[in-house]
Amino acid sequence: MPDVSDEEEEETKVKKAKLLKIPYGIRSSVGAAIIEFDMIKEGDRVLVALSGGKDSLTLVHILRYF
Repeated sequence: MPDVSDEEEEETKVKKAKLLKIPYGIRSSVGAAIIEFDMIKEGDRVLVALSGGKDSLTLVHILRYF
């Protein structure tokens, strides 16, 4: 089995993350809430704490999308 460097492994993870499709209904609801409540502005930095559960991971993917 060939050795896989950390850099190659990280690149593979990034490619897989780009394949994730977020359903339109979720994107729409989250986008509307961000705009309505003025939650995140251009240039803001967001810190997210992860538990590893479905809700935490979904939040991270949605925030990366926006």
